[in-house]
Amino acid sequence: MSFVAHLAQERHLLLWAKSVLALTLVSDDIKFVISEKSITISAVNSTNTSDGDISFERDFFDEYHVSFDGTISHGFDIEDATYSFIVSSNHLSILFKTLDTDSLIKLRVNFDNEFRMLIDITRKLIVKKYQIGYQPVKNQHDPVWKYYVSEHQRQQNILPTCHDSDIKYIRIDHKILKEFVDLVPQQTEEFKIEVKSNKISFNGFTKMILKDNQYLKQPMSITISLNLYELADTNMPPEFNQRINFKLKFFKIFINLISFISLHKLDQSEEFEIYFKAPGDPVLFTLRSTRHVCVHFVQLTNDEAGQTENLITQNPIMKSYKLEEVGRNSSKYATGALTHSTSRSTISRPNLLNPAKELTGDNGSYSDLEPEVDQFNVNFDDESEVELGATQHDEVRSIFD
Repeated sequence: MSFVAHLAQERHLLLWAKSVLALTLVSDDIKFVISEKSITISAVNSTNTSDGDISFERDFFDEYHVSFDGTISHGFDIEDATYSFIVSSNHLSILFKTLDTDSLIKLRVNFDNEFRMLIDITRKLIVKKYQIGYQPVKNQHDPVWKYYVSEHQRQQNILPTCHDSDIKYIRIDHKILKEFVDLVPQQTEEFKIEVKSNKISFNGFTKMILKDNQYLKQPMSITISLNLYELADTNMPPEFNQRINFKLKFFKIFINLISFISLHKLDQSEEFEIYFKAPGDPVLFTLRSTRHVCVHFVQLTNDEAGQTENLITQNPIMKSYKLEEVGRNSSKYATGALTHSTSRSTISRPNLLNPAKELTGDNGSYSDLEPEVDQFNVNFDDESEVELGATQHDEVRSIFD
């Protein structure tokens, strides 16, 4: 009843670190969902208006092993066969923001009452071992992106073009949006997509704020336009008219991540798609690849009056999980403490990349791959445990206290 994954390829290491760091900019917590086929990390911002979801297929990892036999009920979904928990973004940022390309990463989670995630980072035969306490969670509903994609497929089976109440679909080269985002000034706040008169326009703008005949904020607007037939694909007819707009802040983060993935060519086939419905409903941006990674970014749009405040409690972009009650007798690691120790590795790189025998042995032991679990609590310098702080789940404390 455990999860073990290894990463050693340079491009995959960079993408893993880049993805984790992108989500740390969105939320104080990152949710992990582990299944036999993939691992998904996601984050929802504090106002529940932006949701990032990144899935890594098992082929993305050099080694990937999951066993749910004997898994405790906390965090485990029997119907979907997944295990879910949240981890402090601050801790993950500390671990991966300075990751070297010649490193090796090993992730491990024992599905037990210890509630800790073990992370080994090996650089030049020096193994730094970390353990992060996590909080098990239960998923409450399917993510928004699944609804949009399935609803669009259902519509396509009925009618190839859309109506006002249908899901609108666009497939476009993501480089167009990346170049546009790079073009607009850093202080730009809003992003608008408008379809009108057989054209689609992308507009970045900042609203004017005027007080006592003085500008508190200068207005600004930049627009690019394309004909609908210049898109790779769409279900919108030429006479269709609609406009949606939303905050640009988190969209920038994910368009940069999508550009990074495409630049490193993890897959030969990549599709960047946009799904939206009406003002006040979410808009979905997704990059689908054939074998390794899928990125979904969902953003709540403004309503026709330009507001989102009244929509947050009515919309499905709410945190898609609830915390599990783990009890007072659970391990201290459920509080979210990050501990660290250092040792010298005696395992050669090829063995780390091909531990199939140890992973699939009859006795199910991992002793040949790592020291006993208790050694994770030993500090290399003074043989004492180092507490770098708590997560935001219990009480607010600096990780540097």
